[in-house]
Amino acid sequence: MIHTDRKDVITRTEALCRAFGWQGGTIHQVAEKTGCDSTDLIYSKDEPYIDQSHASGWFAYRTCPLDHNQQFIEKYKGNLQFWLGVASGVQTCIKMKQETPRKF
Repeated sequence: MIHTDRKDVITRTEALCRAFGWQGGTIHQVAEKTGCDSTDLIYSKDEPYIDQSHASGWFAYRTCPLDHNQQFIEKYKGNLQFWLGVASGVQTCIKMKQETPRKF
């Protein structure tokens, strides 16, 4: 089980589990939900200025309400940069000690 309540830095897997509102999970469950390869989710470099999808994922998580974000799950299934952006959005919330209510 993943515990992120008292940590300032979390992994992408932990961040994406939190984005989906899960108390814990595996990279394989995250990969199935996002439609991305598990190895890519762990090791790929996020490219915020090359692929606008990264920024879109970050902004969707950080600024949009729950019902709006839930529309993105199927739309961006398989779009690695979007989901890396979502993970980055969660990680930013954690680093800034903000609530993370905008689940997907």
